Amino acid sequence: MHTYQTRNLALAGALAVLALLLTVLYVATAGTHRAAAGSTQATVYVATRDIPAGTSGPDAAKAMRPIRVPAATAGDAVTSTAQLADEVAVQPLYKGEPVSLHRFAPLREQGLAGSLHGRLRAVVVSGDATQLLAGSLHDGDHVDVVASLKDPATDRPYVRTVLRGIVVLQASQTSGGMGSSTTYTATVRVNDAQAQTLFYVLKNADWTFELRPLVDAGDSGVGATSFQTLMAAH
Repeated sequence: MHTYQTRNLALAGALAVLALLLTVLYVATAGTHRAAAGSTQATVYVATRDIPAGTSGPDAAKAMRPIRVPAATAGDAVTSTAQLADEVAVQPLYKGEPVSLHRFAPLREQGLAGSLHGRLRAVVVSGDATQLLAGSLHDGDHVDVVASLKDPATDRPYVRTVLRGIVVLQASQTSGGMGSSTTYTATVRVNDAQAQTLFYVLKNADWTFELRPLVDAGDSGVGATSFQTLMAAH
């Protein structure tokens, strides 16, 4: 009986020692995992000032700074400004806020607005087939605008190229009417100052588009043409 009790006590002691060793091993292993997880860091970006919606990705990147955070908390944060190269902010960001990729969308998904920035504007021009080079004009072409205007003081007409090299965003399309009364429209990209010139010409002059060469386009630099200058050239 004494031998049996002694054996049971020894077994119980051995099990207790084993349990203690397993507990120590578990705690040590868990601590190692936590330390490893804590040592894995990621770079994310935060806004250094408020960034309004509509800001291009490259411009938004100028208002960000990198910080280091545990990788497990990075989520969908921007980890490189290169991710924003062809993006635009579709929601505002605020100073100190981690920058999420969900606040941006590809420029190509923004339609015409995606091709504009800074002082650039899109203007829809209406005219007839001849003015808008219907059938010859394509998206991405460059055109000049030639206008014939009268001097209000003398009623003398002048012809001049008033805009050069503006980009066609959408080539001429019909927008109504039949036969000779068909109206065409084309969408062009101009800066804000050119938009004023274009609007004045559309409202006050006879005008037409001229298609520029795809490569090596040049300009002669001539001034306005009038009856007097035409006659003087002969």
